[in-house]
Order: sequence, then C-alpha cells, then structure tokens
Amino acid sequence: MCLAGLKMVYWGINQKRHRLKWRCPLYKCLDKCAHRQACSPSSYGRVIYTKPKDDLRLFTKTPRGSAAWKKRFAKRTSVERTLKRILVDYNIESARLRAEKRWFWIASLAAINQHLDAQVKTLKGSLFLKLGLINKVA
Repeated sequence: MCLAGLKMVYWGINQKRHRLKWRCPLYKCLDKCAHRQACSPSSYGRVIYTKPKDDLRLFTKTPRGSAAWKKRFAKRTSVERTLKRILVDYNIESARLRAEKRWFWIASLAAINQHLDAQVKTLKGSLFLKLGLINKVA
C-alpha cells in the first residue's frame, strides 16, 4: 500500500536482483498525489521490491487477483477435479493394483469414461432425444 492508501501496481520481475517490482499507482499523475514529497521525490514515483524467496505464498510471480492468476487458478482447479474424478469416483484409489501398466490402463479407461460422460451431458438434450435413445428428463 502506498501512503495515499492505494494498492501498489505490479511492475514485473527484476531478473538481476531476483525480486518483484511494485510501483506507485499514481505514477502517471504524481502531481495530483498529496503525499508526493513524503512518498518519493523522484519523477519515477515510489518503487518497492519484494523478495519471492521470503514467502512464495505471499509474493507470487503472478499477482493474486490478476487475469493471469484467475486463468492459471481455473486450470489448476480443473486438473484437480479431473484427478478427483479418476481416483475417487472411479474408485481407482482403493484398487489393489501393483503393476504400473495396469494402473495406467485403468486410469485411461476412467479418462475415456469421463470424456464420454461430458459428451452425454452436452448432447443429452438434442441428439439423444431425436434418436429416441433417452426419454426427456424433467
């Protein structure tokens, strides 16, 4: 937070120093900031560096709440849902499999079933009704 009470703007990574760079949000209109002299007298504005080695959960390379963060987090949650579906719903986690090939075969079948389930859910209202393969579900 800057002295004006605004969130600092993520300004990239300083590769030489291995730090994240944060800049004052009023860098374009420093003349309008009431705390300009107390904050930083330079024309560039106030800059703060954080070390990601300190705590990666607090200082991430991708700033939390940004569009890139949301996209990455959505991908992560979809992978976790897929793994949960394969391991728990198809009960592979409790299967007594020792051979890696057999485990891979069962996981592949579960993944194929997962794709088929998605197709059935997508086509349920249109194609299957026209073909008479399913009854209309209320």
